[in-house]
Amino acid sequence: MRKPTPRGPRKNHQIRVTPIRVIDENGDNLGEMDTNDALKLAKSRGLDLVEVGAKSKPPICKIVDYGKWKYEQDKGARLKRQRSNTVKSEVKGVRITFGASEHDLGFRAKQAASFLEEGHMVRVEMKLRGREKGKKDLAKQRMHEFLTIIDVPVKIQQEPKRGGRGFEMLVIRDKKAAQEQKKQKPKAVPLDEETD
Repeated sequence: MRKPTPRGPRKNHQIRVTPIRVIDENGDNLGEMDTNDALKLAKSRGLDLVEVGAKSKPPICKIVDYGKWKYEQDKGARLKRQRSNTVKSEVKGVRITFGASEHDLGFRAKQAASFLEEGHMVRVEMKLRGREKGKKDLAKQRMHEFLTIIDVPVKIQQEPKRGGRGFEMLVIRDKKAAQEQKKQKPKAVPLDEETD
């Protein structure tokens, strides 16, 4: 019966390729060496010889404490998985028109505010049709007015620019202004403490 192949990188006597490029425990490059010489050097320091770059020619091996090195690798992989599970910032879109009513703008502003509170970037698009294309300055002004309607403090990431059939602008949540806004909110006074 055949022995199962070990998982993970090869270490010590599992490394059969010679010569190898050796890096010591301090990160210094010791150059190319015969595998047996590198093993003797690692044993004399009380450490292991671990293959970290098997695909390069010659293979790259490091002189390290294998248990400690493996722990650091696993810890890095765990952190990477945790970061990938967090909410990723996406670019969400809100489309407004040149002649939109106040109610429509308010609805779109609530939509944009919810996206911003979730940590996403918002692309505000204004489509221009027909003669509206001749009123570019007014369209930019309407876009800036729309930003004042949004309840969340915003910071303009990209000024309005021509894109598609109208204008586009990227905005993000202004975290500093949001923190200052929280500090300035007055505390609610309980009814029994009010004085007439």
